[in-house]
Amino acid sequence: MKRALVLGCVAVLFCAAAHGVLLPVANGGFESGTTDWTLNLLGAGSTMVSSADSPLSGRFSGKFETNWQGGGGVKAEIMQTVTGLTGGTAYDFDLWVKGTMGPGGVAWAEIKWFNASSIQIGGTGLINLFAGLSSSTYQQKGGTYTTPAGTAIGQVSIRLEGGALAAYNILDVDDVCIPEPTSLALLGLGGLFLRRR
Repeated sequence: MKRALVLGCVAVLFCAAAHGVLLPVANGGFESGTTDWTLNLLGAGSTMVSSADSPLSGRFSGKFETNWQGGGGVKAEIMQTVTGLTGGTAYDFDLWVKGTMGPGGVAWAEIKWFNASSIQIGGTGLINLFAGLSSSTYQQKGGTYTTPAGTAIGQVSIRLEGGALAAYNILDVDDVCIPEPTSLALLGLGGLFLRRR
């Protein structure tokens, strides 16, 4: 029995280790409003707030709304600078989204990697948040990304962009780099079993 428990714990810990280190994003659940995030509201009718309307977990989520009359480019963006990173490390960057995109509306996330001299040395490229977007059900986006050698800083961006047509768009974002409850429970059980042994 003990052997089975230990093997189970090892399996749980191995599954957790198969992913990367969680990117240390602050206030990823927007429980403290938009603290730790820099807001760039560049389009007319654009807002981004901490909202109690429809959180995935906790009491709040981040809610983008944009209502523009036409013209492409970034319409609303939140950014956060994350420090203390190391090169050659796999970081998990996961977030949950739902919403509705109007004609030409798109939503992206992206991380740019910088060295200690604040020179950009790479990035994740654009992470598509709008493909298959549901207006009622949160979907997980993101993944595991390995930093280039020399990485010390990451700049996280989550944004809505517009097309040439007038459009109204909503994007709810929650649990940015917050472990899923199931993962936390499994890790807790694994730690408990190992401790008891």
